[in-house]
Amino acid sequence: MKAFGLPDAVTLNTMSPKEAAALLNTFNYYHVGERPLFKNGETFSIQQDAPDFILTGLQDFRYEEEHPFYNPFGLWNLGTSK
Repeated sequence: MKAFGLPDAVTLNTMSPKEAAALLNTFNYYHVGERPLFKNGETFSIQQDAPDFILTGLQDFRYEEEHPFYNPFGLWNLGTSK
């Protein structure tokens, strides 16, 4: 997402890979296509009857700033309310 000037997205590792991929792909597609201005605490869902995920903005903790994969735009964590 860094190439688009946007934060990356991460989610819980308790989800199955298939569920996580569907969530993150849908979120990123929406983020690139619509360019919404997300705020901490807002929710996102992949469809009307699917669970809501709470958005939390984070600094990119996965890589050092000098690393080519580091995203200076940060991360959106898609977490559950539970």
